[in-house]
Amino acid sequence: YGSCSVCVASVAETNPSTFSVFPNPSENQTCISFRENGLRQVRISDATGKLIRSYNSVYGDKLIVSKDALSSGLYIIQVTDGSSFSTGKLIFK
Repeated sequence: YGSCSVCVASVAETNPSTFSVFPNPSENQTCISFRENGLRQVRISDATGKLIRSYNSVYGDKLIVSKDALSSGLYIIQVTDGSSFSTGKLIFK
């Protein structure tokens, strides 16, 4: 690929089952439940990749996410703990 000396970037990805989302699909609010306690960041993006919400310094075993002014549709959840990440899907009706 031309003069590219390093063409592969690597990020440690954890097992996507490190968290669960319920109810999913949801009408008003949902709970992101983490398998382990720890400090993490949770980002929610729409289907186009636009960041919709960001929760910094989340600690504990769950995070409640309200639909509030969000449109119905598919959202992508990304959970990062500094060195690894997990992704999942959320659907608001």
